[in-house]
Amino acid sequence: MFDTKDCSDFSGFLERQLGLSESDRPRAGSWAGTGNTLGSIGLRAGLLGLDEIDQIISRQSSDSRLFGEIAVELKFLTPKQVDLLLVLQHFHRCLDLSAPLILEDRLNFGELLGLMATYFSESVRTESGGADEASG
Repeated sequence: MFDTKDCSDFSGFLERQLGLSESDRPRAGSWAGTGNTLGSIGLRAGLLGLDEIDQIISRQSSDSRLFGEIAVELKFLTPKQVDLLLVLQHFHRCLDLSAPLILEDRLNFGELLGLMATYFSESVRTESGGADEASG
């Protein structure tokens, strides 16, 4: 699956689609991604409660595994739910990256949504396993 911590692939996609130069390529602000952890997205989606998130985080303090791996082990989430949460996390981070283009009036919301639809339909389909297969 794509790297959800970095949206350089989406930034490159925007650069190609919009004909941006390297210097005009969007870059995320220092607070981009805040609140876009799997736990917070799962909480907002109603898949996880605060007690479950606390249990996962508590276990992470003595375990090197990822949040999603522990959530699956504890049967709080299915592997497919973790995969879909990762896609949503990447979506939110790409949206954060796009904010300067909107705020600088270089792109409107309709154009952004169209570009994101293209990017995500291609990315999720071409990634090994995509969002349809289980990950650990």
